[in-house]
Amino acid sequence: MTEKGLSGTTTSGSQRNGRQVGSSEKIKSSNLQGRAKAIPDVDMDEETTQAIPRDYGCTKRQLKSRHVQLIALGGTIGTGLFLGSGAALAGAGPASVLMAYVIMATIVFCVVTALGEMTSFLPIPGSSVPYFVDRYVDPSVAFAAGWNYYYAFAILVPTELTAGGLVIGYWIDSVNVRVWITVMLIVIFALNIFTVQIYGEAEFWFAGTKIIAIIGLLLMTLILMCGGNPQHDAFGFRYWNNPGPFVPFLVGGSLGNFLGFWNSFVNAGFAYIFGPEIVCLSAGETISARRNIPKAARRFFYRIVFFYVLGILAIGILVPSNSPQLLNAAGQSTAAASPFVIGIQMAGIPVLNHIINAVILISAWSSANGYVFAASRTLYSLALTGNAPPFFKYCTKRGVPIWCVCSVFRATTGRRLREGSWKECTSLRGMCISHQNGEQAAILECGNGMGESCTKDAFRLYR
Repeated sequence: MTEKGLSGTTTSGSQRNGRQVGSSEKIKSSNLQGRAKAIPDVDMDEETTQAIPRDYGCTKRQLKSRHVQLIALGGTIGTGLFLGSGAALAGAGPASVLMAYVIMATIVFCVVTALGEMTSFLPIPGSSVPYFVDRYVDPSVAFAAGWNYYYAFAILVPTELTAGGLVIGYWIDSVNVRVWITVMLIVIFALNIFTVQIYGEAEFWFAGTKIIAIIGLLLMTLILMCGGNPQHDAFGFRYWNNPGPFVPFLVGGSLGNFLGFWNSFVNAGFAYIFGPEIVCLSAGETISARRNIPKAARRFFYRIVFFYVLGILAIGILVPSNSPQLLNAAGQSTAAASPFVIGIQMAGIPVLNHIINAVILISAWSSANGYVFAASRTLYSLALTGNAPPFFKYCTKRGVPIWCVCSVFRATTGRRLREGSWKECTSLRGMCISHQNGEQAAILECGNGMGESCTKDAFRLYR
């Protein structure tokens, strides 16, 4: 007796890929096969793994390789790194913040590796973390995780736009911030309402600008610490000695240092928040997804190391944790809270602070644009799996889930998200369980893992 595996090949019930399968393994395989169900009401093209809804239209594969690579490298780098890192530095000290970012980077790298494998294995329209949870874990968990993701993505849009409007107030404070938020919201709506290629092209240039700016800031930090500042002061790691690498939080002593380190995890989590998921959500609209998605996921490592870890190290070098400007700006969302701007002002370099503020504005605008895309595609995925009303499955002739995009703009009237890091951790647990179950199902069905089935140089982090 034979049965069809996840890869579309026919395998024997007693032997798969030359391996004997015992009765207990058969039972485990049948359980995983029961979880690994396809999206309802779709036709599956096995060659392209493209799911085509019958009555509602479908998303189009219009994102090119360069779009996906830049989205992965700089898509959601926003105010978490440029603004939130200042409060973390003032509350915990440079060493605590650096350790928090390094540990969080390790976690995120594992997450993007697991998610990259699952997405490369099934790069279908509607692919998302909730879809993989529904396929490999349980529909009820997928329902909770999916709406959790949608809410978090949608509510982060006004958070980033508010920060962008306040950055504009650095130059023009006579105009109400609501005006700037409305202007940015209209532009983002236009970028997302026509075709996904327009969104990809905008993110390509947005992300490219952010990458160039961060590389420039890292080089500037190296030059300033070596004495290339107007005062010719080679200060090096002076601020790590005075006022010191740690700042106690709530209580004094070693316990206070540990609490400061632990508290900085919140800021680190917000800086990294939802970066890997953007790559997954774009898979269903990417040309040659099984080639481009693994490439983008692997390059996510460079984003983690060069932009976050080295970026937070540069902040600890430029600004002392007890700087009056930093302490006064802590808790604010204005451009004055950016440690990069404070460091440039302390070095006495003219004009450059305005350039950095422009980069922060672009970053906030770009992140909001990315979150609109992520929220709309998450809702689209929920509709395909039956966890959202079916009219959200409707796509225009150009492949845009129009009602999903409109719903995001309705949801942006909510309040700012303050528990985002907790929500991220809750959803990531379901994603990691999905990867483990999916890997076991692929081995039992196909004789090898998800990555080995789809890519030549697959991710093999767990083996």
